[in-house]
Amino acid sequence: MKQLFTHLQDSADPARRRLAWRFVIGLGSIVLGLIVFLFLAGESWMHDGAKLAAKGLKPRIESTGKLLFVRAAVVNLGLLIALLLTSRWWIGPAIQRGTSSPKVRWGWILLIALAIATAARLPRMTLGFYNDEAHNYARLYGGLWEFAPEKAPLPKFDEPRWGETFWLNNVGNNSQPFSVAARLSLAASQKLGLASQGEIVEWAARLPALVAGLLTIVLLTILAARTGGNVAAWGTSLALALHGWHIRYSTEARGYSLMILGVAVIFLFLHSALQTGRWRDWLGFGGGVFLCLWAFMGAAYFIAVFCGLVMLRQVVLWKKGAHGIDQVIRPTLAGLLAAMLCVQMLLQLIPQLLKMLQRNDSVHANMNWLWWRDILGFLTTGVRWLDAVPNNPINLSVARWLGAHPWQWVGMVALIGMIVTGTVLMIRRGSALRLIGIGSPLAITFAWGMMARKGLFLHYWYIVYALPWVVLAFGAALAKTAKQGRCWIAVLVGIVSLWPCGTFAVHLAHTGRQDERAAVMAVRGAPFPHYAGADAKKEPSTLFAAFWTNATLYDPFAYKLEAVADLEALMKEARSQKRDLYVCYAHEVLARSNSPELLDRVIKSPDFEHVGTFYGQEEAQFTEQLYRLKPEAAIPPRAP
Repeated sequence: MKQLFTHLQDSADPARRRLAWRFVIGLGSIVLGLIVFLFLAGESWMHDGAKLAAKGLKPRIESTGKLLFVRAAVVNLGLLIALLLTSRWWIGPAIQRGTSSPKVRWGWILLIALAIATAARLPRMTLGFYNDEAHNYARLYGGLWEFAPEKAPLPKFDEPRWGETFWLNNVGNNSQPFSVAARLSLAASQKLGLASQGEIVEWAARLPALVAGLLTIVLLTILAARTGGNVAAWGTSLALALHGWHIRYSTEARGYSLMILGVAVIFLFLHSALQTGRWRDWLGFGGGVFLCLWAFMGAAYFIAVFCGLVMLRQVVLWKKGAHGIDQVIRPTLAGLLAAMLCVQMLLQLIPQLLKMLQRNDSVHANMNWLWWRDILGFLTTGVRWLDAVPNNPINLSVARWLGAHPWQWVGMVALIGMIVTGTVLMIRRGSALRLIGIGSPLAITFAWGMMARKGLFLHYWYIVYALPWVVLAFGAALAKTAKQGRCWIAVLVGIVSLWPCGTFAVHLAHTGRQDERAAVMAVRGAPFPHYAGADAKKEPSTLFAAFWTNATLYDPFAYKLEAVADLEALMKEARSQKRDLYVCYAHEVLARSNSPELLDRVIKSPDFEHVGTFYGQEEAQFTEQLYRLKPEAAIPPRAP
């Protein structure tokens, strides 16, 4: 330690001395903070589970979370001390040079792009939740109603514990930063009087995703402006503002929008770091890596491939003498710090994720070449290429759209051609653009190969990290078009090639993947607490029950059916008290597999009539069905 401070004082370069002091103060502050935390709470957190077990209580998720958090803190403390003591060897020279980029007035570009993006996204903010959103809302940060009349006459609202918000990941889809942000957003909406307890407020839960999505547009527009000028900025910003995949994930109550923002941070700071070599840029790059993985652990394949390419480039250039060893050390340490942060925050979530992958049948499937065709549809327009549910009249797919409007092939071919051309231009340009143009498609191929080798299905949205590459490639191609021809040619090409994105953007603005609220709207007229007489203190006259759907989130008095006996009891109550009874379900394949008797009692029985179908998108499981119990007089007599 004495040698460290002697080195700080004796450094001949004042700029390097200031840089060294910043690192010492920063790392030292974190070390001190960890020491204080371990001293005050370390022992208590380590033995939290044992204390509960001694009292005969079952340890909660918080017990394991605290234990692993402390262990990660101990490991990180040791690594930080080692970095602090060896800082004199790895800090390197202070670099003063800045970035060089074309002068671009991108303020108006951003303003227009953000206006278009906001207009395309705001209508989706109040759409009903779909399955995954509803699951996370109920169990991670929002809460759900529990209604069991045999135990209590009134429903009770069950709010998740903060430990569950941080560490519960039993189905592998807890995006920790999003769950925390969504919970804070919901709490703020309630404090401002915009929502009551137990009321589903979709826009508040989705607000963090929207903010992250708009920030992504800002960062990628700046990057496009720095690398390609005005036209590239226009192309990139408009492509992202209208892209269906980004419209969806920037208005979905999940963590993918934050992950895409992390990718944008990586790309922007990498561009600066490769120009300047400064610590601040490499640390920004590492911050993007952390955000990307923290928001979605499934981005690990992308991070492994992309960071591997970055390090390979840095080592090769160092071997050629193009830069010093400091330009190998800095990205290495930035990556190390990102990994340390990920371990600190995600260590408790990883074992739960691995268990889920072993037991979840939905991820065990074979992928064929049709997977790549659907990926082409998602990367270009944001919807599947194939029409997986032809009986669904509102399903969006590229194949259905082109089948109905063959002339639209012009726009699709132009869009695909622009992306391919832009990728080639990025690779030829070199530096960060080359890494983006090679690394993003390579990461998709690598992830597909690894999952296929394990017999697992790579969900399409797991590769949404490739979206920044797609829009940057489009911007690069548009800039090249403008340079080779007149401005009006670039405008015409841009309109034609973005027409498919714009078309689907219009449809997606009012079309959710699933509307778990629709059945409640049909039965009650509005979700809780807005339907007539809703006060959570008196059960409505109409009985409402559901199975294999999250529609119960929107009605405190909804009955959750698990067996035929539950349904028979409600039927008896409805008829004896002359009350209407409605039954809703979704996920018909799962319902058929797990609750066949219950499903048949509803759809095959003469006691019920079908009164509503509420279609979703992409998959048949997201279609909701609604049935009503017939009056006894309306039931035809059974044949003798």
